Amino acid sequence: VPVCISTALQVSLVPSISASLKLRRFKECTINTGIGLKLTMLFGLPCMAGLMLLGPLLLQLIFPGTLAEGDHAAVSAMLMRVMAVGLFCLMGMQTCTGILQGLGLQTIPVRNLGAGLLVKVAVSMVLLKIPSLNVVGAAIGTAACFAVCALMNLWRILHELRVQFSMMEILIKPLLATGGMSAAIGLVWLALHSVNGWILFLCAAVIGVFVYFALVIGFHIITTEDLRMLPGGIQLDSWLREKGIWRDI
Repeated sequence: VPVCISTALQVSLVPSISASLKLRRFKECTINTGIGLKLTMLFGLPCMAGLMLLGPLLLQLIFPGTLAEGDHAAVSAMLMRVMAVGLFCLMGMQTCTGILQGLGLQTIPVRNLGAGLLVKVAVSMVLLKIPSLNVVGAAIGTAACFAVCALMNLWRILHELRVQFSMMEILIKPLLATGGMSAAIGLVWLALHSVNGWILFLCAAVIGVFVYFALVIGFHIITTEDLRMLPGGIQLDSWLREKGIWRDI
C-alpha cells in the first residue's frame, strides 16, 4: 500500500511540475515540489513506524510456526524493521524521481540508482560475512541503496530549485504526529500485552491510525492543495467538509 501511494504521487507530480515549468510559473513549481515532499513524509513516516512496531508481531501471527520461536523470531523482527526503513527510503526515492522527471532531468534518477546499486553490493558483501547479521546484511544493503538514491535525488532537486522548504511543515510536524502515534501504540501494547495476538494487533493498529489522523488534523499539516495531489483527493476533501472534519486553515 505505501508503495502504491508513492507511485501514484510520483505519477501526479510529473505533469504538474512540468506544466508549471513550461509556463515559467517557478513559484508554483516550487510549491508542488514541497507538497510532494510533505505528502511523502506524511505517508512514509507512519508506515515506517507502524511496520517497525507492529510488523514483527504480524509476522508471528501469520507464520505462527518457526518465525514465532527463538532465533527465527529475532531475525524476522530485525528484517522487518530494517526493511521498514528501506520502504521509507523507497517512497522518498520515488517521489524525488517524479519531481526530477517533471523538471526535465530524466537521466539523473537513473545515474543515482546506479550509484545506489554499487552501495548495495558493497554493503551486502561486507555485512553478509558477519555471522551475527547474516541475511539481515542483505536487507541493510537494500535499505542503504534506497537511502543513497533518495538523498542524491533530493540534493539535485534542492540544487536545481535553489529554494529553502519549510522544515516545520515538511519534516517536524509529520515527525511529531508519528511520535504521537507511536506513543499511542506503545500504550496499547502495555495495556493489552497479555491478550490474544490478533486482538492486540488490531487494537494497536486502529488506535494508531486514529491518533495519527487526529494529530494531522490538529497540527494543520495537510491542506486542500496537498489533497488535490492525490488520486481521489478532491472527493475526499468534499467528504471531509460535509462531515465537518475538514476546514481551510
